Amino acid sequence: MADKVASLHTVVKNISGTRRYFGFLPPHGRWLNANETRAIPGNIINSLATTDEARGSERNIKALKSAIRNDLLQIRMTPALILQSGDHTLVKQLALDNNGDLILIDPGAIDSDSYSDPV
Repeated sequence: MADKVASLHTVVKNISGTRRYFGFLPPHGRWLNANETRAIPGNIINSLATTDEARGSERNIKALKSAIRNDLLQIRMTPALILQSGDHTLVKQLALDNNGDLILIDPGAIDSDSYSDPV
């Protein structure tokens, strides 16, 4: 069965090998066990950039980049890219099939039996 809201999230995974606290993960930091994934509504960069305090958002984005560079955290999925034709009659979503080929599908039509599990 298709999960029509899965494509609205960023999925991150703790790849550090140990339980870690990621203070920048919305809404107020999260503990993740080794290999644990967490779905965050929307695009993680937008979430981090919209904190109340400008310095906090810069610090959080810097911490995310550092965690990725240091092989502590991996971004497994981001919100789907949905495209619309110039005349607004056609709307499609980009996806990868199980062979890793880029395909177009109807928005929200990801079927767990047909496509790779993002987590």
